[in-house]
This record gives sequence, structure tokens and C-alpha cells, in this order.
Amino acid sequence: IVKARPRFTWKIASTLDGKIAAKDATSKWITSDAARSDVAILRSQADAILTGTGTVLADNPSLTSRGSDLDPVRIVMGIREIPGEFEVYSNSPRTIFIKSRNITEFLALMSVEGFNRVLIESGPTLGTALLKAGLIDEVILYQAPTFLGSGTQLVSDLGISTLTERMDFEIKSVEKVGPDIKTVMYLKGGN
Repeated sequence: IVKARPRFTWKIASTLDGKIAAKDATSKWITSDAARSDVAILRSQADAILTGTGTVLADNPSLTSRGSDLDPVRIVMGIREIPGEFEVYSNSPRTIFIKSRNITEFLALMSVEGFNRVLIESGPTLGTALLKAGLIDEVILYQAPTFLGSGTQLVSDLGISTLTERMDFEIKSVEKVGPDIKTVMYLKGGN
């Protein structure tokens, strides 16, 4: 309410060394069934889920609550074409496509739709852009007890060149979900 926009939560699934995909681009499934069930509950608590075309093309996700409750509206942002047989075209829930990388267009849609809570399930390109724009209120990080050593990092270049410019987070909670670690955190000074 204070920020006149929805609360944005970025959900990330990674290895202990911060990889969201292996070197060969495979990303299903880094975390356990227990973590994915927990994410389904998060989805049911959101009004909408935002993802990028890169994530949809890589994973073909359904972005539903998997029957745990209500399904949020799916929002797919980006300029790449998504094949018509992909899960985001299913009849339920509703899917909104933003054929742009312009965050202002996304925020305008948020205002029109009146969403209260948006869950972001994206790769590092969209997630980092939202983080740099100051739009990430909360990060929920699921970490599998594994290392890849190489692969796709969970966050892209933030333009930070020294420790004094870093983005610090305040940890709200840490819990074990199946074999994985779930950490809920807020950007310091952001809330």
C-alpha cells in the first residue's frame, strides 16, 4: 500500500553454489518434491506469477498451485515467441503476455489488474532487472544440498564493483523443507 504497487516475491531454486541450471541448461529439478510442494502453496497465496519467456522456453512450466488451492494469473514477459503447445496456453489459469522487456509496462499492468501479491519465478535476466529496479521486496531461496561448480548463476551482473555497493538482505526465517533449505529474506532498507 505504501509503495502503491503489489508486493513482489522472487522465488529461486538453486544449488548451494548458487546455480539455477547446469552447464547444459538443464534445470528440472534442482530441488526436491517437498520443496516443489512448498512452492505450490506459495503460488496459491499469490494473485499472479511473473515469469520470463526464457524460463518458459527452458522449462515449459504450468505455473499452477498443483491443486493445493487457487491458481494465480500467469504473466509471461519478454519478446521471444512461445510455441502454442506450451503449458502457459492452457485454459486455466488465465495467462497475460507482455511482449516487452519494459518494466514500466509491467507496472502499468499491475495497476490495472489490482494485484496485491506477485510471485516471480524467473531466471537471472528478469529477476536481476527487477532487483536493480528496486522492485524485489522479498526473496525466498530454496537451496538443494548439492554443488554444480558451473552453470547458470541465480543472479546476473548487478553493476556492483565494490563491497560498499553490495545489496544486503535481512533473513526472516530459515527452515528445512525435505532435504532442501528454505530461506526467506528481505532487502535491508527496502521494507
